[in-house]
Parts: sequence; structure tokens; C-alpha cells
Amino acid sequence: MQLSFIIPYAMRSFDKQHQRLLSLVHTLLLLPDCEVVVYDMSVNKQTDLEGRPDVTYTHEPLNRQAHGVFSPAYARNQAVRRSKGEYLFFMDVDLTADFTFLQSLTAKANNLKKISSKAFDMFPCFYLTQNASLNQNTNNLSPSDYLLSYMQGENSIIEGIALASSCLLVNKTWFNRLGGFDESFVGHGGEDLYFICQLAWHFPCAPLPTDFKKNIKALHPGDYKGFRRYLSLYALEHLFKQHFFVHLWHPRPLTQHYYRRRKYNDVYLIKKIQDLLINQPEPLNNIHAGFVNKDFRIEHQYLDWLIEKQQEYHWAYPKYNGLFCWQQHAVIKRPLWRKIRKLYINPKLFTRDFFSKIQKQ
Repeated sequence: MQLSFIIPYAMRSFDKQHQRLLSLVHTLLLLPDCEVVVYDMSVNKQTDLEGRPDVTYTHEPLNRQAHGVFSPAYARNQAVRRSKGEYLFFMDVDLTADFTFLQSLTAKANNLKKISSKAFDMFPCFYLTQNASLNQNTNNLSPSDYLLSYMQGENSIIEGIALASSCLLVNKTWFNRLGGFDESFVGHGGEDLYFICQLAWHFPCAPLPTDFKKNIKALHPGDYKGFRRYLSLYALEHLFKQHFFVHLWHPRPLTQHYYRRRKYNDVYLIKKIQDLLINQPEPLNNIHAGFVNKDFRIEHQYLDWLIEKQQEYHWAYPKYNGLFCWQQHAVIKRPLWRKIRKLYINPKLFTRDFFSKIQKQ
């Protein structure tokens, strides 16, 4: 069974030599029984990949009249149409991962195939700090180093985590039946979370909570609410097995329309999830037994489940409390541009966190 790695791409000003893309493709080409599919919407072609027989490479310069701004949803869907694999794995160009873990993805796809065509895997993603991304010594860190740093509540290497991420392993036929990524999401964010909600709706691991439609962001999984809290049920165990990705830092200036679109995509995301809950058939009664059970009520049991799961993997609580907070002595530096960005994209969250900080003081 062939596995297709799907990579949407558009050149960024901070990486004009395409080094991150070339490095990722080079790594993936070392995997057996896999293909690499790159859909490039850069103004100029990534010539080092064009014409290579071992890469399915397509270049379509961004047409601003047709697309307005780069759309990862469109690029991913176009790449899938050119893929040959029975299963798909979606990767962004800023991701890295342990090679042994990458080698296991084909076996994971075979396991999903035995369960159901609707079964999927989703893997956590650590976000590196700017200093860690630029530090060459970071390349020598092992998955256990990253995990230990995070579980200890340190923030010098990792500035955040996404348990619900676009690092998805899915059946291609089922992907197409769901219609792929919604191309109405243009620019940064939203299309991946909505697609994951669709996957979870059709392949539930526990009863859906009443707040599933809420898009409430939080820095630590212990503070998750809404669909993010539910989706974390699929990914947490992968974290402790050291099956995760690492996202390299890069600038996200609001001067670029691509990043300013996040505000609008967040609003559209809630509308789409509400439509999903109203218009789609009820989820299957048979909860997938590989995770939690039908009696699990995430609204009341989530925090206990987090603690029990980490202790099951020998991360004693509260000694290791990275899922809940940073270390007490950790220095949290937020430059002014980050605060302005947060105020623009999510003024409610900015206000909530601002008054929360005042109360703590």
C-alpha cells in the first residue's frame, strides 16, 4: 500500500531558497513505499523539484483574481487529485519529525485500514520558540528531549502545543467522499480544524460534548474547551509515545493578507461546525473502542483523564505539569507585536487574558 505525503507550498520571504521544502522532501523520499506530492503556488517555480521522477510536483502560480490569497485548502485538494496512494498524510513545509516515527506511518495506515475506512490518525505538534528554531543545537535534540522539556513546563524550547493538528493520516477514498478541505477557507487557519471535526463526527471516540461547536483557544491542553478539548482525545496518547511533529518558528506578519484572514476564518469555522451538527446524521452509536468509552463525559472527566493518561505513561503528576501550566519560574515574554496581533485576531481572548493576569497580580 502506497502512502502519499501531501505538501501545499508557496514561497515565503524568509526562505527564498526553499530550504525547508527541499529538506522535507529529501527526508520523505528516504521512506519506502511512499510518494511525495508537492503543489506549489509560488510566483516562480521551485526548479530543483520540477522534472524529478521521484516527486509529483505541480506548479500553479497564485492567481490573485481567482484565489485572492494563498489557500492551503485548495493546494492540498489539488495535490490529492494528483496522488496515487491509498492513504494520505498531510504535512506543512515547516514541520520536522523523528525519522523512525515517519517510518511507522505506513504501518499505522495499515492498522487504520483494518479498523474502518473512516478511521484516521492525528498527531500532536510542538511549536518551537524563535531562538530554538534558529539554534543549530536544537537539531541534535531527540523526541524524548522535546517531550521532557515540555512536560517539565519549560518554555525555552517549546512555546506551545497543538494536540489537534493538521498532521493527519486518512484514507483517500474517505477524504474524497467528505469533499476534501473546504476551499471557502482562504488564507491562514480553519480549513484543517473543520475537516478534523468532520472526521471526528463520523468516527467518534466518545460522546460529543454540548460545547463542541465552541472555538475556545488555550495555551495548555488542561485549559482546552469546545471541539479542541474533544479532538485532543485522539492525539494525546501519540504525544506520550513520542509520535509527534515539531513546527519551526517563522514570522507571521499581519501586514500579509494571508495572516489577516485568520480572523475571518475563525468566524466561518464556527458557522461550518454549527452546520455540521445541525445538518449531518447523528454520529455512529459504536464508539471506537481504541480510545475511551461510551460512558465517558468529557465535560466532567477531562482533567482526570489527562492526569491518568500521563501517569499511565509514567509522567508523575504534579511533578510533570506541562499539560497544565509553565513552570513557576518560567519567563513568559510577549513582544508588543504579538499582543497587537492577538488583539486584532481575537479581541475577546485578549481581554479575558488581560484581566486574568491582573487578577493573578
